[in-house]
Amino acid sequence: MKYDHVITIAKYEARLLRRSTLFQVFTGLAILGIPFLQLINQGGDNLFWYKIALPSSFPFINIYLYNLLQTLVIIFACTEREKQSMTQYTIEVLQCHPASNYEFCIGKILGIFKEFIKINFCVLIIGVFINIWGSNAPFRIEFYLFYFLTLTLPTLFFISGFTLWMTRIIKSQVLIILLLIIYLLCNYFYFSKIQFGTFDFLSRTLSYQFSDITGYTALPKYLLVRLGYTLLGIGFMYLWGGMWQRLTNKISSKGNTYMISILFFLPGSIAILYSWYDCKTLENRRELYKTTYLRYQPENKARVIQNDITYRSSGKQMSATSKLSVQNQTKEILSHIILYLNPALHVTRILDKSQGLDYSRENQVIVLHRKLAPAEKITLNIDYHGKIDDAICYLDFPTNEISNETRIKQNNIFRFGQQYTFLTENYTLLHPECVWYPVCVPPVNIVFPYARETNFTHFTLKVETSKEKEVLSQGISKITDEGILFINKQALTGISLCIGKYEKKEMLLDNTLLELYYFPKHKFMFSSYQITDEQLRIQFAQIKNRIQSNFGRYYPFKKIMFIESPTTYTSHERKWKGGSEYIQPEIVFFPERFFTLTYSPLGINKKIARKMNPSEDQELLNVQVEKNTLHSFGTSLLGGPYSLSPMFYDYTSFISSDKYPGVNTLLNDLIFQQDQRIMLINNEFSEEYIAVTEYLKNRCLQDGFREENLSTKTLREIIRLKAQYLKAYLSTQISLDELKQFCNDMASRLQFSEIKLEQFCEEFAHRYSFDLQKILNHLYQEKGLPSFMIKDLRATKIAGEENKYQIHYKVWNTAQTLGIISLGVLDVAGNSLVEQNDIIPPQTCNEIYLETTQEPSQLYIQTHLSQNIPSVYYVEYENGIHQYADKKAIGILHTDSSAFLSGDIIIDNDSDNFHFTDSVEQKRVLLSSKLEQKKYTLVCDPSQWIETITHHSFGNPIRSAYCKLVGRGKRNAVWTTDISQEGTYEIFFYHQDISVSFPPVSSIFPGAKLHYTILYSGIKKEITIEADLETEGWVSLGKFELPKGKVQVILNDKGGIVEKDDSKQGIEAKRQLIIADAIKWVQVKGSN
Repeated sequence: MKYDHVITIAKYEARLLRRSTLFQVFTGLAILGIPFLQLINQGGDNLFWYKIALPSSFPFINIYLYNLLQTLVIIFACTEREKQSMTQYTIEVLQCHPASNYEFCIGKILGIFKEFIKINFCVLIIGVFINIWGSNAPFRIEFYLFYFLTLTLPTLFFISGFTLWMTRIIKSQVLIILLLIIYLLCNYFYFSKIQFGTFDFLSRTLSYQFSDITGYTALPKYLLVRLGYTLLGIGFMYLWGGMWQRLTNKISSKGNTYMISILFFLPGSIAILYSWYDCKTLENRRELYKTTYLRYQPENKARVIQNDITYRSSGKQMSATSKLSVQNQTKEILSHIILYLNPALHVTRILDKSQGLDYSRENQVIVLHRKLAPAEKITLNIDYHGKIDDAICYLDFPTNEISNETRIKQNNIFRFGQQYTFLTENYTLLHPECVWYPVCVPPVNIVFPYARETNFTHFTLKVETSKEKEVLSQGISKITDEGILFINKQALTGISLCIGKYEKKEMLLDNTLLELYYFPKHKFMFSSYQITDEQLRIQFAQIKNRIQSNFGRYYPFKKIMFIESPTTYTSHERKWKGGSEYIQPEIVFFPERFFTLTYSPLGINKKIARKMNPSEDQELLNVQVEKNTLHSFGTSLLGGPYSLSPMFYDYTSFISSDKYPGVNTLLNDLIFQQDQRIMLINNEFSEEYIAVTEYLKNRCLQDGFREENLSTKTLREIIRLKAQYLKAYLSTQISLDELKQFCNDMASRLQFSEIKLEQFCEEFAHRYSFDLQKILNHLYQEKGLPSFMIKDLRATKIAGEENKYQIHYKVWNTAQTLGIISLGVLDVAGNSLVEQNDIIPPQTCNEIYLETTQEPSQLYIQTHLSQNIPSVYYVEYENGIHQYADKKAIGILHTDSSAFLSGDIIIDNDSDNFHFTDSVEQKRVLLSSKLEQKKYTLVCDPSQWIETITHHSFGNPIRSAYCKLVGRGKRNAVWTTDISQEGTYEIFFYHQDISVSFPPVSSIFPGAKLHYTILYSGIKKEITIEADLETEGWVSLGKFELPKGKVQVILNDKGGIVEKDDSKQGIEAKRQLIIADAIKWVQVKGSN
């Protein structure tokens, strides 16, 4: 091959490419557009910390954006350069030039590559300048080179080779471009979601980010995949060169071309498929371990009372010895003892009193062939060694749900990797989820996560390691000649181990030792604080008090360690746990450089504060910013994956029951809701709440734990609402303060232990003479939900008595299930005046009266877990109370259902006698929501009739209405009834105000009109209502002499004409919302 020929061809090919208008546009977009986007999203005082937190973040986005742009442009560039040969391929055999076919092809490819790489380096250099001088992102030049070599070049090779090869297969340029664009769209939107993203040539599902402590943990796999696509690209280029019709300069066969192509295709495909095989093997192992868990889940389990662990590290492997004290705490003889251990750890021996014990093993399960009588204890010595298999972790999550983990849901570009444990020479992180020591109770119940068991164990941990690294674990640490010994004075649900190079800060808060461990390179995150140690202590004390107040308990441990963890360390939030494995007893594993937290560096916060408050004292302003930054970190500990909830509940005590699964979560929810108003804690408009009411109409909580197809989210909502129901029920017998005190007393007295529900109920009955198991039985096994009719909720003055007010309402439980009604009364400042809970038996009508000495401003009724949606009814008195009570009464009076029934005809929007029509085609429109399971939608700006739920709608038990934006009068809502007795009837429609600020829509405002039509006996009467002039509730359409037979009331969607308000220029005018709710016929005079 003559290199001067190749260089000459490459030179002229590059020159031709530069003359292309498309390439010039591409150059402008790349050099100007990409830096502009980065400057906006990652430059300046960026408050989205995750975008710039890591040294690899800025260079990755720079190369990633260029990679996407070049992929699209290469298609057009390559097809354009081949256009002449595609249109004149018939004379291709006559082309004459001194270069051989392969010299010509290589020259063309190098010319294309030269220009794209040149532009890439320009973009990269501009990115470097922005990174250094225009952004707060850390700068590392090697990451720019790494991403160029592993992202840009493999993509350039693959997409160029594939496109050029396509030009030889298909002669139509338009068809080639169309097919390739379809391929790119499929690759971007589909290929990354199937088969672990293996067939995405951009490899977007792989981790791209580096950790300062562990580097790129998945580097071999990443490089293998990128090399695979590079080799495939070269293979396509060889095929392209070999498919020229022009004779070669030497005698050879095309077979050689195909053979050489195969030499690239084969290793490239193997590399890519190996990545797929690795992911598939992981998925298979997860399924295998899950099956093993399921097989042994029903078995009765012993408990580990004491576990003395000696740990030895040897590079990427570990070895350990566990001395276990195991006890049978059940009432039955255990025919064998079951232990769980990570399947990659090999057991060397198991001794019982210095005698070898016969055992068998199936993956993570070890079965000891020894009986254990009730209350009997044995001591086991187990030696084991090996690696840690991450596939054992989080088996309660579907693989497809966690396989493409990003952990930044707002932006799928950033892939931080997924690693559950670390076991390397430089860094170790092990926690109970990976079962790195033998246990009797697995970390999760695969079948029913809420029905899990727990085991409180007294741990000691001796770590034999070099003193160069920091060794961190729970308990009191002591340095010995052999290493470090950790002794725990309290029993724990599990123990963790972290070994690495850390720097440390500590502070004593009252009786709690706060320890902060961070990587040496990240001292800047904590060194910028200027407030004094005493001020810092005060702020931390405030954060601690806020957290304790939020969880309703005092912090139970003597210390708390905040340990920085690598970027790839991943945990998943579990609803049944109230947190994640980032939280361990005494330990919080916070992310490297806070990259996933709602965080902004102190320097940026101070700079922004100075800009916004230039006249403020700068020193005081800096102090306030520092305080706010600390408190924002404290906020992240109240909920989400970093919630400290497990420390206050699951890690301190656990109420277990064979009969009532999930009772620990239920009672914890009850305590956690203690400080919340009963009537205000329903998320009554959520899809989960509606799903719960639909599910429980003919099922019970016990069914929820048995049904495998029930989503975890729905089950979690059922438990939360059942806890609220239980709280309201118990408050009819004892005060909420007494209930909270009892639970906290039990948790404190039996701290760090498993509490049997039977013991809990016995002590509850002894203190309050109340059978808790009876209500729990009702809570778990009662099928169906109550359904309430609420009427006449009002507050009135009591005549003759100053500053005395009467609260009154009627309630009818129409269902066969017992229910709870909670009444709340607030004053004008929002303070609670009255909170009363009443049990309403099935098929019972009650009239309830009570008194208060302060004027109410708002009345609330909460129907709790019932068929009523929304579950809250309320009345507001903005202008005070002026009406007097009809009679003086107090207490609960029994009444009958006649108080709720009337002879009026009411057709609601959920009736079969309500439908929609198209006035042009005069055909009935059946909405899918009436034929299928209803899905209610919150009002926004619907162009079609949709069903929505509001507090002000008419209906029972569901208060809903249909609504749509104003139209041209062609879409009608129709109510139909049969009049059985002729006479004079007054017809009413139910009127309500539904308003949305953005987009600005409303059912009531000046100019809004409603157009009704009454049809009967061939008579048609049209009525127009000024919507803004009518009050909410029943509004009369007039009186009509109606004969027997069918009568229809029609509402069209014409609405009113909204005049533009010139005084509000620039503000979008409101659009009218047409509401179709209920129609009522009231007979005012019968026929003679």
